[in-house]
Amino acid sequence: MRRVLSLFVSLLVALTGSSAVTAQPEQILLPTDLNVGEGFGRDVAIDGDIAVIGVVNDNDGGVAAGAAYVFRLIGGIWEQEAKLIATDARPVAKFGRSVAVSGGRLLIGAAEDDRDGAFSGAAYLYEYDSLSGQWAEVKRFTPSDIQPGDFFGGGVAIDGDLIAIGSSSAFGAAFGTGALYVFRKNNQTGDWDEEARLISGSIFGQGGFGFTIDVGAGIAGDFVVTTETPKLEPFNAFVFSRGGLSAGANGGWILEQAFADLIPTPVFWGSDIEIDADQPQPIVLVGTFGGNPEPDGSVLAFRRDPPLQGAGWSLEDTLLPSDVKIGPGFASSLSIDGDVVVIGALGDDDLGQNAGAMYVYRRASNSDWNLLVKLFASNGASGDQFGRAVALSGDIALSGAHTRDPMGVSSAGSAYAYDIRMIVDTTDENPDILQSVLLASVYPNPSTGVVQLEYRLPRPGPVTVSIMNVLGQVVQRHRIEIQPAGLYVLPLSFEGMSGGTYFVQVSSNQSATTVRTILIR
Repeated sequence: MRRVLSLFVSLLVALTGSSAVTAQPEQILLPTDLNVGEGFGRDVAIDGDIAVIGVVNDNDGGVAAGAAYVFRLIGGIWEQEAKLIATDARPVAKFGRSVAVSGGRLLIGAAEDDRDGAFSGAAYLYEYDSLSGQWAEVKRFTPSDIQPGDFFGGGVAIDGDLIAIGSSSAFGAAFGTGALYVFRKNNQTGDWDEEARLISGSIFGQGGFGFTIDVGAGIAGDFVVTTETPKLEPFNAFVFSRGGLSAGANGGWILEQAFADLIPTPVFWGSDIEIDADQPQPIVLVGTFGGNPEPDGSVLAFRRDPPLQGAGWSLEDTLLPSDVKIGPGFASSLSIDGDVVVIGALGDDDLGQNAGAMYVYRRASNSDWNLLVKLFASNGASGDQFGRAVALSGDIALSGAHTRDPMGVSSAGSAYAYDIRMIVDTTDENPDILQSVLLASVYPNPSTGVVQLEYRLPRPGPVTVSIMNVLGQVVQRHRIEIQPAGLYVLPLSFEGMSGGTYFVQVSSNQSATTVRTILIR
């Protein structure tokens, strides 16, 4: 029987950078200005070496005006590059509630902005200037028919020159059912044109159409996906395409499939939705809470047939791990890149109530989705809601834990980046445990001279603990001949060492992990 590995992975706090640092399985991303209750990690997005993290309750632009932090992967370390605040920031706008990134562009939603009336909303586009090394706000999006209460910007998505922004309480098929707007970069004028306004056919909505969205511009064409939560009808999810099965008005965008038509039994809540259009047969993943096929949440995988076979959609698989319990919030968020998907479970209780977890699945050549690994934060605790927001780009997975109390700062929030190649082989169609992972963390970090090294030994063996400077020179070493498997705490003193960056390496049984620590003098 195939085994699934649940991991705590080594802790590395991203405080400063060094080109000499080797990549680690896990890095913890924290803002330089950590504050009580700000909710860092409310939403996360990643593309290549750029990560953006939303903070809805940041107060720099006014009470709960919001902010977004940009991190860049440099020399194997995620470093904070910028903190973005809207140039016209307003109190309680919740800028950063939704975030998206594509190449050198960031899209930030502020769904509670009130410039066009209470809760009308807005979204902001930033572009990176490689000459100045700065992120510049280049566009403030609002739709041509914006009204108070529309909640425009509750969901945002970008893929190259294509943008989708949800307005989940706008007048759609009926009052408050929601709408979704599509914008496209006009390469002649340099501006962004409002190309389409998409709605569902339901008149029983309670808002929600356009709240969770994604966009895909790939070899299969241009697509927009979203979910809907009607009052008197089961949940639904939709895929729209431009120039798909037939041409039409509204910029050529048509409704290609309502996924509820493909589900044999009703589902009652949609938590998230993602599309990957960078393959001939695009894939849509829909997260569900409640109802069927499982009352505790699941992910439905839909795949589009090739054009010569009619280009129709079908339900390919249902993703549901065997350890899901009542109320774990499985599928609270999800992200796909190619044949790999990460799925958040903000209510997972393996580390305590609502500590959270993240699952990694891979699609095999026979169209089965196999669970590769279940990830926890190395310092996870009750109430963190790790997995509330997740993102994936290549082999890097990102997870927010916006209610975590880092360094004792209540609900300041945290984010975590994982190099999943170092944890499990994502190319293996029959995954098994690949290695015993040696787990380690250091606290406090930074310190003034004495730290506690906590490490988890996966199996009995000799242990070597080394402290190295930035040149890789060993300045202190401890050897333990044999230790049983288990969790250990070892005090370490930096007496006689100058302030700066050091690396603590724990090795055993041909496995090693290295943690960076900062010594303050």
